[in-house]
Order: sequence, then C-alpha cells, then structure tokens
Amino acid sequence: PAANSAKGGAAGGVREKDKATGRGEGSGYWVSRSAMFKRNVTVSGSHQLSGKDGKKLRKELEDAFPVLDKHALKSVLPSKTEVLVSKMSNKCFVYSCLGQPIFFEHEGTLYPTVYTLWKFPRLLPALQTHSEVSPAIVARGADLMLPGVIVPQEGLGVFEEGDRMAIGIPENPQPFAVGCAQTGSEQIKETGLKGRGVKLLHHYPDALWAMGDKSAPNAGFKPSRIFPATEAAVGSDGAGEAVAADVEGLDISDEKPEACGEAKTAGASMDELVDSCFLRALHLRVKDADLPMDCGAFYSGCMLPCRPKGTEIDIKQSTYKKVSKLMKKMEKRGLVACKQTKKEDKLVKVNRDHEVYKLFERELEAEAEAEAG
Repeated sequence: PAANSAKGGAAGGVREKDKATGRGEGSGYWVSRSAMFKRNVTVSGSHQLSGKDGKKLRKELEDAFPVLDKHALKSVLPSKTEVLVSKMSNKCFVYSCLGQPIFFEHEGTLYPTVYTLWKFPRLLPALQTHSEVSPAIVARGADLMLPGVIVPQEGLGVFEEGDRMAIGIPENPQPFAVGCAQTGSEQIKETGLKGRGVKLLHHYPDALWAMGDKSAPNAGFKPSRIFPATEAAVGSDGAGEAVAADVEGLDISDEKPEACGEAKTAGASMDELVDSCFLRALHLRVKDADLPMDCGAFYSGCMLPCRPKGTEIDIKQSTYKKVSKLMKKMEKRGLVACKQTKKEDKLVKVNRDHEVYKLFERELEAEAEAEAG
C-alpha cells in the first residue's frame, strides 16, 4: 500500500471566505478549497491488494492506531478478505473491505473513515462543537475553528499540531468528521480558543461516505445537521436507510452552499425548528432592556412569531418536551442565563458574544441580502 506514515502532517491549502457568511480568518469558519471528498471527486482506478501488501497494511494500521489490536482490527479488516484500494481524483487512496470504505490515505498518512469511527468512537482524539455549528461542516465542508469548540470539564486532552482528530457534538456519542489538528493543546492553553482548530478531510455525508452503504450510526445524523442522539435513536433499526433516502440530491460542495433560509424550513425536524426560532427570537425580539423576561412569555411572544411560514412549533414533539427544559439546555450551552423568581423561570441574560449567536447573526445577514437581491 502507499501509506507509510503513522502521524499526520499539518495540512496547508489555500482558503477563501465562507460564501454563506462572508467571514474571514479569526472570525469562525472557513470553507477550504482543498476539501478532500466533494461531490465531484471520482475513482480514477482500483485494484485488489496482494496478500503481501494486505499484511503490510494491517501492520501499518496497528502501528498508527494502538487502540486497534489484532482482534479489533479483524472486525473491520477480516483476515483473508479481499482489500480494494481505489485511487481518487483528489490524489487520495481509499481502502475498502466487503464494499465498505474503512481507511483512506492523504499525503502518506492513514485516516479512518466515519464508518470505522462509528465502530471505534475513541479511535482518535476528538474536539466537540455545538449542534448548531455542525451544518457548517456537514453541509458546507467548513473547517472547525477554535471559537466553535466546546471545552469539557476534563479539558481538551493532549494532542499536537498535525495529529489526526475527530469532530463530534457532546450530545451524540458518534463522531461525524475526520481531519488533522491545526493547533496543539499546549498552544491552546497559552493563547485560548483562537484561530484554527481542525483541518477538515472527510465528513458525513461526503463522497467518501457515499462510497459505502450510506448508513448512519443513529437518528441524530441528518444531511443538514448533527442532532443529539436520544436513547430511542441510538442503534435504531432503519436509521441508515432513512438517512440514505434523505441525502439523495443533496449538494454538499462548497461551490453552491445551501441557502440559510432553506436549511431552516425544508424538511426541518421539530428540534431544528425550535432551535432556529430560539436564536431568531434572541436576535429579533429580545433587547437587553426587556430583561428579565418570563420564559413562558419569551416562548409565546418571541419564539412562536419567529417560526417560518407554513410551519408549526409544538415543543412537546421535540426532544425538549417542555419550555423549561429548552431554557435549561440553552443555559447549559452558555447562550442564555435564567433565574427562578417566585417560582417563575425568568430569562435574565443573552450571551451575544457566544459563537453560535454570532454565527446565526451572519446567517440572518445573508438572508437579508438574499431577499434584497
């Protein structure tokens, strides 16, 4: 096989501003011109690995991923099973077994596909981001910038610039993207969450994912966004078939980014509608001078009027179930602060510096420009 390195090198590449938000370096999210598996990527040639090269590949995988002992490796790459290597038009090599892409090689370094990560979620160190940020990655192929990273109580862990990394959200146990770190953990401790986080190489649902069976690990995976995985959703039968049907016709290239307004209305789930209306209400209907505000009044007087035309919001049909749980969730995410006064929940503060709030602000600006144009 062509792979020969156990550690990823820092990926460069020319960058351009995100066409949907117009944002530049240091402001949050970029779309990379060198995104590896856009829809126009094709297979330029394939061949079966010889027995000797197959053994060499297994040895390289064991060296590169210590978590994969021989027993674990056999679950994704069974002994005496044909391994197909495909050369892609983007100069990557994809290794497939039993019709499923399991690893890919970029610039001499092996990376797991999302299919392999779903079997071994802790195969790579991971950075977590907000569910609301995930559309920039899964629908537009943007790199993950550090302002959008969530720091867990136990910290970010230890990693160096160039290390292989996975990307996920805290409420879903399965990663949805693979890349390489652009900043090491020690530097982050010194400079804070500023600058580049993860250079995106592969993500659900890109062209590499489409080379497999087009399944998903749980019902929280949607082509336009990664949602929290409910207990009922994790491991639910038929989730892969539903996602494969959803993804038909989706354009995930960065050349024609999905319009922000369409992402909130077409085929939106109840959670997506609730989240969208929540953020829209904070921007358009809540002024700091209006606070504190009763949470029930915020929902009925601010959120409901912000729903898109032709849609209805029923919070009981969302995973939140109640307004109080919605507010607690948003408070936990750091978007708002609430306080109970005389047994009534009050919205007392809006964090207008939160990265999700600022990202949504750019989407509202893009909507306004689209309507004006």
